[in-house]
Amino acid sequence: MNLLDKFFMPLWVTVRVLLTMLAIKVRRLILIGCKCRVEFPEGRSFLYLSFSADPNDSSYFDDYGIPDDEIFDYLDKWTSLIKYAWTEHPHGWRISETQLVYADEIITD
Repeated sequence: MNLLDKFFMPLWVTVRVLLTMLAIKVRRLILIGCKCRVEFPEGRSFLYLSFSADPNDSSYFDDYGIPDDEIFDYLDKWTSLIKYAWTEHPHGWRISETQLVYADEIITD
């Protein structure tokens, strides 16, 4: 990855996430995760990251109903997404592109 990519890819992820977060707040939506292009030392993959708490071993779904086997990793908050765009995860991957996933607010009685 060249120097240009090391600066502009994280900058693009940051701007895109912040603008989407603004739209989510205005439209009163619930952020549940993101579809990301994840860069590994040996290549890249398109994977889903959940903003749910990591479920215990007996659960097959995250807090939003996404099957656990479709989730690459759990991020504790959306700011972690920006962090991994600028820095490398301890396991050696980083995020280079994102598409936030959100749900309409659930109305309860």
